[in-house]
Amino acid sequence: MLHLLWFLHLLLAFDSVRGEQVGECAAMAAKDTSLMSLRAELLTTRGRSEGISAEELTRVANATLPTNATAKAALHANATAHYEEQLAGSENATRCKECATAEEKLNMALRAARQAHVSAQQLAIALAKAAEDHEAAAEGYTRHYNVYAELQRDMEQLPPYNSSKSDFEELVKQAQELYAIAQNVQSAEQQQEHNRTLVENAQSAYDEAASSAQLADQLVEGRQAAKEQACASLAPAPGYRFLRFEVPESSLPVKHRHTCIRELYFYSEADGNGELLTESLTRDDDCEKNGGKLPCASASLGNGEGEMVDIFDRKESNYWCTTNKNGGWGWFHYHFAEPVVPKSFKIVKYKAGYDHWPRGPWYIKGSSDGEQWDILYSERTDMKGPKIVTKNVAVAPPA
Repeated sequence: MLHLLWFLHLLLAFDSVRGEQVGECAAMAAKDTSLMSLRAELLTTRGRSEGISAEELTRVANATLPTNATAKAALHANATAHYEEQLAGSENATRCKECATAEEKLNMALRAARQAHVSAQQLAIALAKAAEDHEAAAEGYTRHYNVYAELQRDMEQLPPYNSSKSDFEELVKQAQELYAIAQNVQSAEQQQEHNRTLVENAQSAYDEAASSAQLADQLVEGRQAAKEQACASLAPAPGYRFLRFEVPESSLPVKHRHTCIRELYFYSEADGNGELLTESLTRDDDCEKNGGKLPCASASLGNGEGEMVDIFDRKESNYWCTTNKNGGWGWFHYHFAEPVVPKSFKIVKYKAGYDHWPRGPWYIKGSSDGEQWDILYSERTDMKGPKIVTKNVAVAPPA
């Protein structure tokens, strides 16, 4: 008995071991080692350490294996599903890492693009200032040159030989001023050329920065696309996780104080076509009773008559009713394991279709989180028939 317990413990330990044993198993697989020889090797290794004979180990190991072929198949099927689940988790982890890596690369590109545009902005301001200074220098040069040119024209008109002394004195005065004015023109011209050089340098620096910023934009676009691709499989699927039938208090009084439904179907296409989105539920699929194992069904204020999961059991002989304790208002919903995109629904009502039915309004609603609800369909009149109703939803699910 102790040997048997030890062997079961070994199997559990082997399932949880990582690191060195994983490496050993990978090496054995590379040598085409069979599962039986792997099990024998593990048992023999442990048996040597415990002082147990190989014959005894084999007897205990064989005693733990099912003898029935169907049971054996079920055992290995369960093991297969278990390892597939682990592999799926590993693949998800890999995708998460790839997404995180792509996101970090995008962030690096965003930071680089931000800095590139900051630099380009600063150089654009510097270019504008240089252009402004150059314009002022050009205006100064023009102003000084015009003064010089005007004085030069005046001096070309020499006074006649018989002019007064004051006329010649004025000419001498102008000649003395001419050099200083010429110096101003030369200085203004040098300033203008200096500022032109500053503008050219500022323009060149800005052009280079603007080009770098453009390349940074292109890098961001590429990194953004790579990030979206790497993270696409991790994004929540579009659609609803909850689909609800609801009778509000404003619909009271409900005839016979119950709202009763035999079956409710949701479809992937309009007019009751396409895939049936709801799986068949049993009475073990009550969300409140099974701990929220999906898919499952829930209802408000407890059950009136029947079980709310009967609405989704695909047996139109069963039915469920809201409680009569509050006059018949309430709701029930189907909680999906994965988001769905309903395009239509079909209700099989109780009896002839007008008994135990709200006078209106009643709703079909969808939710992604069980908190915020979209109205997919509403009937605000006293619908007295027919017994089977197929309607299309009017609201697209969230992306």
